[in-house]
Amino acid sequence: MNQDLIAIGKRAQNAANKLALMNTATKNKALLQLADDLIKNQIIAANQQDLAAATQMPTKFTDRLMVNSQRIEDMANGLRTIADLNDPTSQIDKGWITKDGLQILQRRVPLGVIGIIFEARPN
Repeated sequence: MNQDLIAIGKRAQNAANKLALMNTATKNKALLQLADDLIKNQIIAANQQDLAAATQMPTKFTDRLMVNSQRIEDMANGLRTIADLNDPTSQIDKGWITKDGLQILQRRVPLGVIGIIFEARPN
């Protein structure tokens, strides 16, 4: 499993590097497409298989693992909300020109990849 996590992390870092170069419109289009794909894809059937395999888990955990139409809609709405936010990347917070003519800028840049474990909470 550790090797799987390392491979996932490497793929995420590669994706982050590509995302860092995208403009706001392209990123928002991708977020909105992800939201639509969540609604269209048949992840509920796959989730049912996951739940069937989780017979040894307490009910409070399987409830967190379960996705349904409402939870999928909530996830999609979360992605749409992010797309509606102002994109903070590449904004210039302040800048100045030194007496030697060198321009100094404080610019926002993408953070990178953050890994989070959600206690079996897909929503």
